[in-house]
Amino acid sequence: KELITPSQLINNSLYNLKHKYQIGCIGGPFFDMDIALGNPVCLTVAGKKRIANIIREDLLKFNRKEINSYYNFDIVGVEACGALKNVVANIKGLADSLQLGDSIPGTIFARSGVEIRSLSRLMGGSFQAFHSQAGVGDMYVTVSSLASKNYRYGKYFYELYTENPIETNLRVLEKIDGTPEGPNTVRNVHKYLEKKNMYSPLFSCAYHIFNEAGEKGAIRDLIIQACQYDKRNKEYIDAFSRLMYRILPDFWYRRDKSWFD
Repeated sequence: KELITPSQLINNSLYNLKHKYQIGCIGGPFFDMDIALGNPVCLTVAGKKRIANIIREDLLKFNRKEINSYYNFDIVGVEACGALKNVVANIKGLADSLQLGDSIPGTIFARSGVEIRSLSRLMGGSFQAFHSQAGVGDMYVTVSSLASKNYRYGKYFYELYTENPIETNLRVLEKIDGTPEGPNTVRNVHKYLEKKNMYSPLFSCAYHIFNEAGEKGAIRDLIIQACQYDKRNKEYIDAFSRLMYRILPDFWYRRDKSWFD
């Protein structure tokens, strides 16, 4: 019931050798096809500055003039954003099939960003990672392009929905190439949210839609409910919350149920 990133897994497993290796992470936004075709791509390289500079200058810049990169110190935040945006792409593909108009996608994008930011912070990352190109940049291309298998997964899930999520999942996988990461990620996220009693309406909505049987007509209401009736009514982090995030990073977050429920 823990959410850990690849770098955290490596560090936990090789803690006795921590002085013998350094970890770097390459994040988006990019699609493999663009790199293969030689299209211009900007990557994010995260980790300690020394290893990140080796990756940027000696590996990426030396080999391909079409590839540029930016440095980000927050490796955990970059990894978290790279995984969680796939769930958002599942939701966005689903919402586009529902034809909810041109306005609600903006709300899905913005409010899911709040949830990614909060989860990333709780996992050991920082808020700034989501505001980088590895966050909003990577999520933008993943939720808005048919080149994204996670976006296509959500789109086809609604179109092929049989009211049995397991059966629907198999039908969708037959139609798309590759394996979308979002469905497995949201199951792990849901376990973590339950353990932490963390409030996360869009990720909870995604879990219910993609894993629990229900009527097709109810999917529309679930998405609208998650977007329109968020308990949080502020779009900023006030000074007191910023202080508490620094003092108690593992404790200060919005809970799904109060201690007295």
